[in-house]
Amino acid sequence: MRNYYFNKLFFWLFFGIVVLFAISFLFKFLFAIAQTCLFMLFVVSLVDLLLLSTPLNPFEYERIVPSKLSNGDENELIITIKSSYRYKTNLIVLDDLPYQLQLFNYRHKISILPFQKKQLIYVLNPKERGVYVFGNSYILASSQIGLLQKRHVITHHQEAACYPSFLQLKKYAFLAITNKLTLAGTKKIRSLEQNTEFSEIREYNQGDDFKHINWKSTARKNAFFVNQYQAEKAQNIYCIIDKSRSMKMPFNGQTLLDYAINASLVLCNVAIKKEDRAGILSFSRTPDGFLKADRKAHTMHYISNELYKIGTGFLESDFGRLYKFLNHKIKQRSLLLLFTNFDTYNAYERQEKYIRAIAKKHKLLLIFFENSEIIKKMDTPPTTIASYYEHTIAEQLVNEKRNILKALSKYGIQAIITKPENLTVSAVNSYLNIKNKGNI
Repeated sequence: MRNYYFNKLFFWLFFGIVVLFAISFLFKFLFAIAQTCLFMLFVVSLVDLLLLSTPLNPFEYERIVPSKLSNGDENELIITIKSSYRYKTNLIVLDDLPYQLQLFNYRHKISILPFQKKQLIYVLNPKERGVYVFGNSYILASSQIGLLQKRHVITHHQEAACYPSFLQLKKYAFLAITNKLTLAGTKKIRSLEQNTEFSEIREYNQGDDFKHINWKSTARKNAFFVNQYQAEKAQNIYCIIDKSRSMKMPFNGQTLLDYAINASLVLCNVAIKKEDRAGILSFSRTPDGFLKADRKAHTMHYISNELYKIGTGFLESDFGRLYKFLNHKIKQRSLLLLFTNFDTYNAYERQEKYIRAIAKKHKLLLIFFENSEIIKKMDTPPTTIASYYEHTIAEQLVNEKRNILKALSKYGIQAIITKPENLTVSAVNSYLNIKNKGNI
């Protein structure tokens, strides 16, 4: 009987009968009516109990959890319920969802007909990587009478690992294959055909550059022929992720590190689709999580698994050790996209000599984050003394970021500052820009 509960309707009716008994002290004829009502409530409740008691296992229940969850994206969890009751039943379905989702009162209310099968869909948006454990499911069933409720416990535990955003990866991979990256907000950039390699000799078409005319073939065949060139391929692209305390800052439920990881996964995949070699490296006090640039079939699988394991620390990054590691491990000139975040100019200044040293050997692109909350604070006109102080501090912090960009530009080091939600598009844009200009 511990699985049976009284519904609110029962308590309201019972309260009404108690009130009727109380009034019967003044009006004696109401006492018999109150007794009759109490008896009827007891009989109807007994009938409701019998209806809910049969059959013993009235539901076929299946919960389909994705084997992998995509971090920061909407993931569907499907629940299928089939009823064996011989009458229409009202159900409340509760699921023991992983604690990381912080959804403690997530429920579905449905009505289900006899022997009907219904499908429920949860849309889950995980904000951190790791293992998500799904616990028991609970079905609270009540008949059309609605006085009682029976709890059915479905015992089954399931686990799903939350990986970097592979849904974004699939989206950008399709756009890269179809050359429709502009649909995702990426810019279409004219290739300057620098640093190109010979592809083939073909007939001249109107609009071809005269400097590419192959005069030997033209003289031999008595028609204009041109040399066809293509952008140099199979270049090394490395996504380097700073996992220090500065990357632990949250934005819309995710850390800056998670944004950098999602962007790195997409960028590596786009690079491989563009026939470059992609690799990754993470670092804080010491570099680790290194995967050498490659473009084999299993490369993205290794990259995804390595990105899944990255976690933030509370130490400051050591760019000196990063420089030594790069010198030792990456001999060939490569494009390095460094995801980091400098809160102040002083923080950047401490690492400047190492950044400059890295940029001498490789094509370095620094990507760091704009603080959206500070920008909002600047856009709000100050009205009180406290708000004037806040406005001034916000301006100072924004100016510090601009000064970092100016300092990097002075040494010919390319850098972009972007909002976290625009990071993937900005990173892909920058990669395509550098590649098409042949600046690697």
